[in-house]
Amino acid sequence: MDLNRVEIRVADENIKSRAIPERLGFINEGKVQNAEWLYDHYVDHIIYSKLRED
Repeated sequence: MDLNRVEIRVADENIKSRAIPERLGFINEGKVQNAEWLYDHYVDHIIYSKLRED
């Protein structure tokens, strides 16, 4: 696969899931509010990305 960009979105409060892209060197690009209905409420997502040149 000849990818230029890989993006990972994780729930803001999910510390274990957030640790994975951080450990792999992904860049935190910011937060999307109320991005997903999870169980009984909306959660924010943190967007991580990694570009080919990174």
